[in-house]
Amino acid sequence: MTLVDRLKHRRWPAGQRHELRGDAGLARLVHTFFVYTPAMSYRPALLPADPFAERWRQVMDVELYATLLLDGGTILLDRTPSYRYRRHDGTTTSLNARAFTRLREETEMAREIGRRAHELGWRRTAFAARLRWSIRLNGAVALLGSFRHGGTGRTAALRDVLDPR
Repeated sequence: MTLVDRLKHRRWPAGQRHELRGDAGLARLVHTFFVYTPAMSYRPALLPADPFAERWRQVMDVELYATLLLDGGTILLDRTPSYRYRRHDGTTTSLNARAFTRLREETEMAREIGRRAHELGWRRTAFAARLRWSIRLNGAVALLGSFRHGGTGRTAALRDVLDPR
């Protein structure tokens, strides 16, 4: 359990089951992206024809969840344990974090969600997308780790962490 994991756990809604919907639901999701994608299941009939945009390497799931909520859908969360989440340094997420691909895509995705939310008058989501504190925190952790593991792209990553847009 990393610091970010502990913070995400605290943002998970109370109760056994919870529905994410509308501005409040998307704002909660954007604040911390607390949903672990491998644990998601989908009702295929309710998904768009092409649910995952190929332009992304890391955030295609977040885009799907945001699109579903922005289009009036609902995401049901259930606390029933269904798997044990395991991490290691060789996962795609870890590799993308070290290469700052994850940070770059999460920042761009948050900006896109913020623009769409603003167009709908969803102030809470627009604010969460502008703040994007968990993305910045993950980026700062990746930046610190880059000094230990080596790597390039620190200047752009620092800009993504600090940029107020």
